Amino acid sequence: MKKWKSVQQDIEELAASNKLIPFVGSAISYFQPTNLPLGKGLLNSGLQGIFPCRKLFIKDEYKWTSDEKEIDRHSPEVILQGLAEGLLNRAKLADLYNTMSAMPYNSLHQILASALLNAKVPALFTTNQDRCIEDAGRGQFPIIYDKQDFSLGLREGLFHFHGAIGGASEYEIAKRRQSLTFTLNSMGPHLTTEHKVLDDAVSNNSLLCLGYSGSDPDIWYSLSEILEKYPEATIYWCVRGTPSSNLIRLQGKHPNSISLFQGDIVEILRSLAIVWGIEDPGTVFAPNSKMLRKSQKTIRTWATGLTQEERDLAYSWLLVSIGQYEKACIELVGKNGRGGLLARSKSNRQIHMLAALFAGYAKRELSDHNDAHKYLRIALEESKDYDLCRHAQAAHKLGESLSAFESVRFWYFWPTVPAIHPGARWLLKAIEEYTSISAEELAAKQLGRAGLGAALMNLGQLYRRTAAYTPYIRSRLAKQARKTISNALNILMDEKDLRVIPMAQAALAADDPSMTIDEKLKQIDSAIEYAEAWNQDYIQIGSAYFIKGQVLARVNPQASEACYLKALSVFRDAGMKAEIARTKIELAASAAYTINKMQGSREWKFGSSMLAISKLILCLTPVKPIIFLVLIFLIGLFILSLIL
Repeated sequence: MKKWKSVQQDIEELAASNKLIPFVGSAISYFQPTNLPLGKGLLNSGLQGIFPCRKLFIKDEYKWTSDEKEIDRHSPEVILQGLAEGLLNRAKLADLYNTMSAMPYNSLHQILASALLNAKVPALFTTNQDRCIEDAGRGQFPIIYDKQDFSLGLREGLFHFHGAIGGASEYEIAKRRQSLTFTLNSMGPHLTTEHKVLDDAVSNNSLLCLGYSGSDPDIWYSLSEILEKYPEATIYWCVRGTPSSNLIRLQGKHPNSISLFQGDIVEILRSLAIVWGIEDPGTVFAPNSKMLRKSQKTIRTWATGLTQEERDLAYSWLLVSIGQYEKACIELVGKNGRGGLLARSKSNRQIHMLAALFAGYAKRELSDHNDAHKYLRIALEESKDYDLCRHAQAAHKLGESLSAFESVRFWYFWPTVPAIHPGARWLLKAIEEYTSISAEELAAKQLGRAGLGAALMNLGQLYRRTAAYTPYIRSRLAKQARKTISNALNILMDEKDLRVIPMAQAALAADDPSMTIDEKLKQIDSAIEYAEAWNQDYIQIGSAYFIKGQVLARVNPQASEACYLKALSVFRDAGMKAEIARTKIELAASAAYTINKMQGSREWKFGSSMLAISKLILCLTPVKPIIFLVLIFLIGLFILSLIL
């Protein structure tokens, strides 16, 4: 990797000609006297603030305990999404960022503010929500933080791509609070009105990224799209140590446009200050451990005022959101159904309702459908005529559970007749309720239309799965499935919600008759990238690989088996019993197909196929031995007739 000295002249020439736009991240606010924690330090301080009684970390060193390491595997956006959805008041999470409003600016903020004030840079970009650069500029340049301001395009000012805190009036404080972007459902798949600002900057200037990891999906995908449009553009990207995996992927896609180099952001900004004619701030010091502990203590105050039941509820949903379903069930319903939050919260209708809803979510993912139905019906009863949003969510999840792979019965092959298909009936009920919720109520609860998109996705998947169970005779149902999933994907894209997009994108591509195999695989690989890099949801990752296995089954059986094995590994990690069984079935079918295509005697092919199928039936079918033997005999005769 290049060093600062090897790119210094090029960057300083751009700075001297007013063609350089600094794009700064959280590391710029690490130095004294700001003293904000690096990396996940802000998030970890926030977690310690809301869950002080749980042993998440070893002392104050933010080394995760062995029981909680699974949380740290996920990105801050995924964790914050889980936290936000588990809080009674989702807007409360903004208080985590408001704890930074009193943090003083440092010399690096001052250099950047001076460069903007003296018109030495066209603009400043940041993903930080703090007001340090703004305070350093003493309110003498525009602060752009909401979509309306971004829609006016690139101009002189400080652009907060993920919103800003602070404000001089109650109106502005509320407006800034609404602008904050820090959860997964508000960060993808690319920027909206902000995209044009980034496009204008890259096409006419060069970006210099300092203290920024490049791990935000909205900015990542926008930059990738823009660099495809302007392959001659250059983005200089400073890294302190090892680049983030997402930054490595971005450079891999655009090796001629992303110029990575190792450097010290203090040295770089002091060098640029000379070019810009700004007074050298002198030595800039990193904070000592005492200063960092003081900042961490301030950040931990964000959750003051929450009751213990509220904290337990938030922790339970956080576990559900990262795929820790067994742990979540223990928190919510206790061991053997005793001692959980559900039992403790009967006097609080709202918490009791949400505990039941969250337990239903967790049990459904574990394929424990009887328990899932029980808890979801409690949630339906508690939310009836009380909370339409939660009632819609409970109906949605109940419909999903009743439509699951393992819930299939004969009459379930007519999902377009809701009167005889309970899964479709509840999903349509949820869609109707989601549609009837006012925009004001959705905004107040920070829900958006993502719930409607997810419910349409589940309904489309139900149609798709049923058409697959009855191949060649349900073409109209397959067409209806594609239309429903397409509608779901459009809503999810509009909502910038990455959580369900991977499955929708993969399913839509797999069933599109107008696409070639290569085109389908390109779309599905994109869905896998979404799921693995950003979504980090077991069901989304596993399902994307499963669908890729289906597409490859007839054209490349070995690659198909590799995809199924990857899906099986993911489902096993999450304990998803039905998905494990479904993948094993596909692997057995794939094995039988591979055997039939290989060279070998008829007897060997017959014996191998019988062995694979008998093991599958013995594993999945709880039948008496005599019935099992009869089944094997009949299947054997059928296979023998095929190969003879």
